[in-house]
Amino acid sequence: MRTAYRFGIFLLSWIGALGATAVAALVLFDLVDLGEGTDMRLAIVVGLALGSGLLSFLVARGATPPGEVREDWAEAEVPAAGDSAGEDAAPGSLPAAESESLSAALNELKDIQDGKRLELKMSGRIQRRVVPRTEELPTRPEISFNALYAPAENTGGDIFDVVRAGKNGYALLAADVSGRGVPVALLSALIKNAFRSRAAWGIDPATALGEINAELVPVIGGSDHYASAFYGFLNLETGALSYAVAGHPACMLLHRRGCVIEDLAGSDPALGVIEGTIFSAKDALLEEGDRILLFTDGVTGARNYQGETFGRDRLADVFVGCKDDNLSALTGAILSGINDFTIGSPHADDVVALACEFRSFARDESFNRHTLGEEEDYLSLSRRGAELAAAGKIEEAIRVYERVLRFEPEDARAINNIGTLFWRLGRKDMAATRFREAARLDPNDPRIVRNLSLVEKIAARDEGGVG
Repeated sequence: MRTAYRFGIFLLSWIGALGATAVAALVLFDLVDLGEGTDMRLAIVVGLALGSGLLSFLVARGATPPGEVREDWAEAEVPAAGDSAGEDAAPGSLPAAESESLSAALNELKDIQDGKRLELKMSGRIQRRVVPRTEELPTRPEISFNALYAPAENTGGDIFDVVRAGKNGYALLAADVSGRGVPVALLSALIKNAFRSRAAWGIDPATALGEINAELVPVIGGSDHYASAFYGFLNLETGALSYAVAGHPACMLLHRRGCVIEDLAGSDPALGVIEGTIFSAKDALLEEGDRILLFTDGVTGARNYQGETFGRDRLADVFVGCKDDNLSALTGAILSGINDFTIGSPHADDVVALACEFRSFARDESFNRHTLGEEEDYLSLSRRGAELAAAGKIEEAIRVYERVLRFEPEDARAINNIGTLFWRLGRKDMAATRFREAARLDPNDPRIVRNLSLVEKIAARDEGGVG
């Protein structure tokens, strides 16, 4: 059928071409005078005839009967045996194998995204446990604290902490672990624990940073992680602040007299980078009313839509501008200033700041600040409470220890003793409250830690039994 079809096309084409050739020859012979060149006329006519025949042959060769697929495209367009596309496949549909592969890839991508979200959620939970809440910060007449913690969308490793060290000392920390995710949150927890284990009276901050660095180098050495830190120790008896800096932005000391800011800076490298780093110790002296501001680079490094940073100058202006306000107003003003500057855009880094106000000097441990009579001083009341407790006069002993707290409102030992006495009376809730309060004031006292741990274990067991 195909041959006959093409032969018919050939004949029709050639007949038409010959007709056109004859007309062209007649016109040509009339327009061109060839003289006696009959042979020339014949040659021209034969050439035109042959040319039209060749052209007709080429046209017929490429012709295809209606309803028949061309041979050179048939293999490409006809579905292979077993192909799921088939004749009824919808336009634009994919073969089953490709569709399954794409679906698997999309599912894998979703799993990865879910895993990332879960990791960020977990790191945020860890970070919130590492960073103390404002209400957990120590408070006493001689000193006060307030803090700002505004985590970024992808929580980083910025932390702060305050620990009472001895009767009249406080250790202060601001640190920043590079990176994001669960590993960074765990490193932040490791640094906080290392800091707290060394927060004690007489421990030099430079020595403590050296020991913390020795712990971190085997863990993060050679990786992309490192940690900057500012570690200070404030002596309430003298107003002396000793501090050391490990690759951290200079913190600020606002002297109320003259309203002058002193930068608490250092040039030593970050933690976890160089093994055996020896950190340098620095000192500053505080007077009553002076304030310290610890912060991480998420504060000064906050950017607006033009790429400008909030910077130290703006932070210093807020710090000085709030010199007569309480610390809560100061941290609130810092956050408001950053939000106004960045026009409320999401924080690219954690915003962390710790403010401390040195209100007055404290007396050393050998000094009894109040004497109401021969039997109404701190030491005599403490001894009397211990004697009553040993004699089994529990309620009387509690009243005596509560009078002790009139002299020393934050005496962790007296508070712990009251908790123990409540426990002996079977008043577990009140005992637990006292133990928690004592642990907040002195988290390193082994007796307090033991009592609080025992209470929490028993409470967890009782809750499990009730459930």
